[in-house]
Amino acid sequence: MNDVPLIPIPTFSYPIQTTRKSGLLIPSVGYDNRFGMLYRQSYFWAFSPSQDLTITPDYKSDLGYGGDLAYRYVLDRKSRGQWMLSFLQQTELPNVSGVQPTGSEANRTRGMITGSHTQQVTPDLLIRAQAFLVSDPDYLQQLSNSGAQRALPSGESNLDIRQRFTHGNLYLLGQFLQPMGVGGEDTFQRLPEIGNNLVNVAPFGGPVVLGMENAIANFYRAEGFNHSRADVMPTLSTDPLTIGHVIAVTPQVRPRGVFYTRGVATQDVVHRETFWASVDATSRLTRRFSLGEGTSLLHSIEPDVIYEFVPPSDQSKIVQLDDRDDLPKKNLVTYSFRSRLLEMGSRGTRNWLDLTFAQSYHPGSVQTQARDFFATAPLVGTTTQPLQPATTPVRGRKFSDIWTRMVIGTPTPTLPTGTSSLDVAGMTRITQLI
Repeated sequence: MNDVPLIPIPTFSYPIQTTRKSGLLIPSVGYDNRFGMLYRQSYFWAFSPSQDLTITPDYKSDLGYGGDLAYRYVLDRKSRGQWMLSFLQQTELPNVSGVQPTGSEANRTRGMITGSHTQQVTPDLLIRAQAFLVSDPDYLQQLSNSGAQRALPSGESNLDIRQRFTHGNLYLLGQFLQPMGVGGEDTFQRLPEIGNNLVNVAPFGGPVVLGMENAIANFYRAEGFNHSRADVMPTLSTDPLTIGHVIAVTPQVRPRGVFYTRGVATQDVVHRETFWASVDATSRLTRRFSLGEGTSLLHSIEPDVIYEFVPPSDQSKIVQLDDRDDLPKKNLVTYSFRSRLLEMGSRGTRNWLDLTFAQSYHPGSVQTQARDFFATAPLVGTTTQPLQPATTPVRGRKFSDIWTRMVIGTPTPTLPTGTSSLDVAGMTRITQLI
């Protein structure tokens, strides 16, 4: 064709059968110096196009027997979930550090439940749930082969319900932390937190843009005092102010007031008022190059400078449980440079190169204290539940490291032929039948 020799090649698709099949999977046989001989045999049951169950009996000669149940489902395009139940009937003590070979708890039942569920009830109502529960705090430390799981300080289970509105949303959040590496009966649980967010509202059509972030949280624990907190933070900004049609400047200020039902050493109400202010100046230079046949190359350069300021405030009386309570002073300038190459044509826009450099500078004093994550005794509270975290001296720097990000090309993921609805949901499983 057109003086170019061609060789015809027949086309075919694989796999030939696109429907999922139930059956036994390839067994897993091995040996572990901690648990002895290992044998796992899974059965995959695809009882509907949008649901499946994997049953996996498990035997360890030097530990015990049990198994896993893994259930996955897709309710619709935006609602799905996956859950796993792990069960172990322990007959011998695990051969791991920290376990005495003469212990008296060899014969016991242990297990773990993990999973998540996401459901889009209506276009504006979203429910997300996550569970991570174990039978005993040493379950992962003694039985998991994952170093990341063995290092988990706690297992988090939560429920997040969000209702979206035209200019914001309303949410309900519940959080339960099961202590593993650290924590105990005095660990605070977030039961519950209720909040709302309001974004980009221009009162009376004026130039000022209003936002709002409010949250009320109740913290409960089995041992020790309970605690509640109310956080109010409005946001005031304007549309970008142009200077010579070249530079766009956006000022923003966020006053913040946080009220607590008690303090670290007092049962009286404690409060703290502060603010965050910033000025962002940015510009954009573009040039278009023609590539012919209706296609062009757009090159843009976007420098940006942002200044942030938070005044120092007294935090010595506040029970510090999360980042809402820890608001250190801030005096920071961050500047960045972004360069992009985009191919634009009748078929759409394709990214060639997206390159960003950024660095920060402290005009005032640098940081001299930082949280000590490995402290054995906090300033106030207990090791399992610090109320005022311990700090350690650090040597701050005026300039930060240079941060770089580069993206080459436009990722375009494709789905293989015969992909099921569960695989589209991001839960791919290789099923090998025997």
